[in-house]
Amino acid sequence: MYRKTLVTAALLAGLSLAGTAAVAQTTPAPAAPAAPVAPVPSQVVVFDIDQIVAGSAAGQDMNNKLRAIQAGIEAELQSEVNALQAERQRLGAVPTSQTGTAEFQAAAERLQLRERELAAKLRRVEAELQATSQVAEALFVQAVRPAVDEVMRQRGALVSVQTGTAFTWNPGIDITTEVINRLNATTRTINVQRMVFNAEGQLVPMGGATAPAAGAQGGQPLPRAPQGPAPRN
Repeated sequence: MYRKTLVTAALLAGLSLAGTAAVAQTTPAPAAPAAPVAPVPSQVVVFDIDQIVAGSAAGQDMNNKLRAIQAGIEAELQSEVNALQAERQRLGAVPTSQTGTAEFQAAAERLQLRERELAAKLRRVEAELQATSQVAEALFVQAVRPAVDEVMRQRGALVSVQTGTAFTWNPGIDITTEVINRLNATTRTINVQRMVFNAEGQLVPMGGATAPAAGAQGGQPLPRAPQGPAPRN
């Protein structure tokens, strides 16, 4: 998912996006599920949401779309960053004897204003990317929920638990692979839309479409593992 480095890396580097390849980095993919294990009768089952994201067509589709949105935003910002860098270098090359002139002072003030404006834009874009990722994740959970419910029904289970919240478990109650197979049979894409701030300061889908409903339908939301700053892959 979205890695929170676009703004911080740019600001810490003096509004330079030269190193934004790091933004597209992904953490190593979760380990592949172990060899199939005979199901163990149990009213409680577990699943690994990270493996479901990495191993399902829908999860890969979601991550690919999020990466494409992020890459597009970086491309939009790069020209502005390059222009500011060029102006900073130009002013930095002015002899000290000329830095006290009204012309130089005016140019320096204009540069500072442009830098503040870009910094504000970067913060806004970061919030938009976070919202885009959150909405996409909620839609993915929505798609996963029926697959989990169906596997639970087939297993005769009453409770499902995310592996990130379980201390230990018998491999025979892990339904991750079954959920992936079920999800691949029913849902292969996620409707990822870029979220942007409108004139009223509200986050809405770009283009003005209604934001997709978030959250799982029926029952309680699927348990989620604690999220770090890096995208799932």
